[in-house]
Amino acid sequence: MITDKLFVKRSAELAVFILSFAVLLFSLSSCGSGNDDGLYDYIFSEIEDELSSADTAYLCYRVIVASDCTAEVYAAAEKLCSDISDSTGQTTELLYDTDDSDADDTVCEILIGNTERAESQSFLKKYRVKDFGYLRRGSVVLVGGLTSEATLSAIRSFTENIVVYADGEYFMGDGASFSYKGEYPIEKIVLRGFELCDYTLVYGDDDRSAYLEAERVREALAERSGYYLQIKSDAECSDKTRAICIGKTDINHSDGIICALNEAYILPYSTGISLLYANSYGMEYASDILLDVLCSADESGVADITIDRLQTFTFETCGFSMMSFRTDSAEYSMQDVLDIFERIDEENPEIVRLYGFSESFAEYIAESADGKYQTLTICDGIYHLYSHAAYTADIADETTFGGGSVFKTVYTNKADGISFELLEIFSDDPSDVGAAALAAAAADRMASDSECGTIIIASPFLGSADTVFSASLDRADRLSDLLDEPETDSETWIFMAGNAFDVKECEVYSDTFALYCEAELTLYGKLGVS
Repeated sequence: MITDKLFVKRSAELAVFILSFAVLLFSLSSCGSGNDDGLYDYIFSEIEDELSSADTAYLCYRVIVASDCTAEVYAAAEKLCSDISDSTGQTTELLYDTDDSDADDTVCEILIGNTERAESQSFLKKYRVKDFGYLRRGSVVLVGGLTSEATLSAIRSFTENIVVYADGEYFMGDGASFSYKGEYPIEKIVLRGFELCDYTLVYGDDDRSAYLEAERVREALAERSGYYLQIKSDAECSDKTRAICIGKTDINHSDGIICALNEAYILPYSTGISLLYANSYGMEYASDILLDVLCSADESGVADITIDRLQTFTFETCGFSMMSFRTDSAEYSMQDVLDIFERIDEENPEIVRLYGFSESFAEYIAESADGKYQTLTICDGIYHLYSHAAYTADIADETTFGGGSVFKTVYTNKADGISFELLEIFSDDPSDVGAAALAAAAADRMASDSECGTIIIASPFLGSADTVFSASLDRADRLSDLLDEPETDSETWIFMAGNAFDVKECEVYSDTFALYCEAELTLYGKLGVS
């Protein structure tokens, strides 16, 4: 249910004060007091003093925004400064919460949104994503919500209901407040006896992947429940912080806990819970399980979650190896063919990718491998040889862009049921920078729609077009960059997106005929039963 209430505490107190004097005045008049004029002067003097104490005439209004606020919030704060100056005739200034500033009784500070100031944190602590409001506490006014959208709504309401009625003598009664509460699918989430808003998402100070996962969890939780948790590093927290720790931190005392490669843990500790894992797939797996648990409200709309023991969740893993060969030469000798076959025979990969070769070349390589590989034609010039005993393959989708196409092939491991997707890009002109940017955008869209979350992307581009393609991919990294010590930083064309691969080894070679890559990985998928 949406509530929209205006609480004006000070005005209520004044009303009671005036009413009390009115009753006293009536009583004394009924008794026929002989000094009515003096009594009236006294009563009205007291009312005037009480009214004058309801507000302070400020000489300066200082509007303070968060240092990381959006451009829209900053622009609205600038407009608010102008509106306050117009109404009060006083000076206004706009500062960030990181700026140094001195305040005294002549300065009214107006904190906008989720600033780092303790007053803002306290004011917004119980808010959810759609909630907003404003409140005056002494010489500080708090305006905003947890998100930019909510804060903009708060500024509009504050301007329409407070600022336009202000003048040089009166601005806003101390204690006056307004709050708007949004509608949410879940009435309340309680985790281990405390409402979820009391928790902070905590990550290790030098663990960027855990920080990014905390952001993902926060956004998913906000969308599903309306709760929008703070994110802090363990360096900003203490053992007393009520926390949901993403990975090992200094406050959850988990250094001695080791997860298996295919396991993820949700583990309670004194003031919170920990999500522990051995790889990025386990990290996201544990987070998704926790999200489902937190958002499992009963018929009353309340989710009361008790996690009082270690919970272990497992998932499937399998090894996976791939070789990719690329040539830009239309001519190759039998010795070139034999060299490629010898390399394939030596490494014995599950999938071989051939780019720039003929169909007869691909079929010859497949036949030479004693029936291990089946040939899959992606398009003219791009062929996959895959182990049909280990995998099934299906060209699932094709997206066109200016000058080329992106092909999506889904591979599924027969033994474990784990799937991954391989995106191939074909371009009419490998040196076309514009086509490279369009291809990257198309590949990103297909990656975002992936049900597997396990994607390899191959680039056909050359020179500056290859650079543009690489820089334009938001959802994938060069495979060689994922290694601690990549074998080479020369031109590569293999990219990876999603978190379901661990790269064990990757080597890139170049000779006079072809550029080729060998990669050995661990593939995760097919979520197990907890």
